[in-house]
Amino acid sequence: MSLYQNGLKENVQLAVVMSNIQFDSLRSMQAMALRAGQTIEGIRQARPAPHPTPSTSTSVPAPDPNAMDLSAFQRGPRNRLSDTERARRVQGNLCFRCGQAGHISRGCGNQSPPRQPPRPQQSHPAL
Repeated sequence: MSLYQNGLKENVQLAVVMSNIQFDSLRSMQAMALRAGQTIEGIRQARPAPHPTPSTSTSVPAPDPNAMDLSAFQRGPRNRLSDTERARRVQGNLCFRCGQAGHISRGCGNQSPPRQPPRPQQSHPAL
């Protein structure tokens, strides 16, 4: 009977031990273990699912206004050459920036000027 008891789920084992019943047969232990398992499962199903409580320790810290914006150092996908276009320009010794021969992108004179921020429009005509 101890082999059977050791094979039970832990919570059913505890219920069998806590009952303080001296079992005279394996059948009586099985019947008690079955009732205990059904009772425990009924209690478990009757409970509402636990909801995680919000924790204040996992709050997101406020952003540092003096922190450096690292995204400024990342190159975006703008003006990226496709693999085939890149291979064509390498094969033809062409500039990666403008596509013309005779120089490389570092020395390209056909660079677009830096973007100027838009000027605010005046709401009244100038006199």
